[in-house]
Amino acid sequence: MKKEFFYKLEEIYNKMEIVLKDKSRHCRFCVDCCLDISELHVTPLEIDYINYFLSSKHVTPLSWKEYNKKTLCPYCDIEKRICKVYPVRHRFCRIFGPFVEKPENLYSACVYIENNEHYDRNNINKIPFHKEFTCLTGEYLNILPGEEKEEYINHSGSLPEAKIRSSIEEYLEAIEKNPLYAPIYYHLAKRYSSLNMKDEAIECLVKSISLDPTQFQSYYLLGLKFYETGCIDYGITSIKRALRAAPKHKKALYTLGLFSLEAGNFNEAIKYFYRLIELDPQVKQNYPDIEKYIKISKGEE
Repeated sequence: MKKEFFYKLEEIYNKMEIVLKDKSRHCRFCVDCCLDISELHVTPLEIDYINYFLSSKHVTPLSWKEYNKKTLCPYCDIEKRICKVYPVRHRFCRIFGPFVEKPENLYSACVYIENNEHYDRNNINKIPFHKEFTCLTGEYLNILPGEEKEEYINHSGSLPEAKIRSSIEEYLEAIEKNPLYAPIYYHLAKRYSSLNMKDEAIECLVKSISLDPTQFQSYYLLGLKFYETGCIDYGITSIKRALRAAPKHKKALYTLGLFSLEAGNFNEAIKYFYRLIELDPQVKQNYPDIEKYIKISKGEE
C-alpha cells in the first residue's frame, strides 16, 4: 500500500520539475541551504520515499523522527559539498530558491538571491502542486500507526537547549571535515549566540568573514553581538558592511536606523528608514514602529 504513495509522490515531483525547469539555476557546489534544517520538518512520506528508492544505495536509512532531530542535513556530504540523495530529495529542497518564504535565509552566494518568488501562508498555493502534495502527505499519515501519526502532528519546532548543544557538536564535526567552508562558522555562531556565548559567537563570525568577506549574515550578526557588548560604533560599522554586501537586506536597514538613532545620528537613521520604506511595500505591517522612530529622528516626538 505504501508503494502506491511513493509513486504518487514521484508523479508530483516530476510535474514540479517541469514547472520549475525555467526557474531552476545550477547551484554548483553550494550546500549553504543544507546547513540549517531546524525549521524544516520533513513528512514521514518524504522520508519513507527516500528510504524506498535508495534501499540499494550506500545511504543510511533514517526515520522522520531522526531527520527532524538534526540541524545539519544528514544527507549533505559536507566534504564534497553535494547532496547524497539529490534525485529523490524532499519537496522543500526542490522549491527552495525559486520560491522562498524568508528571503533573508538566502545566502550571499546563492544564485537565487535576485531571482526568487516570495510566498507566505496567505499565498502558499503559488508553490506548484502544493495542495496536491499536502493532500497526499496527509493521507499517508492516516495509514501510519496511531501513535506515530499523533507524535508527528504534535512534534515541536522549537529548539530546546539540549538540541542547540547537539547542533553545536554537528557543526564542530562539519568544521573538522571542511574547515574552510565559511557558512558553517556562521551557523555555529548562531547556536553559540542562542546560548548567550558571545565571545565564542564573535570568534566564529570573524572566522566566517575572514574566509569569505561576502558573508553578509555574518556581518549582520556580528553587528548585533558588538551592540550587545556595548560597542555600538563597531555594531554600526559591521552592519554597514552587511548592507554593502546585500543592499536589500531589510533587517540590516531597520537595525541601522535604530542603532543610528540611539547613537544620535538622526539624519543617518532617517536615511535608512526611508530606504526600507522604498523596498518593503508592507513595511508598516513588518515594522509597525517605523513611523514612530522616524518622528523621533525628526524631533517630532
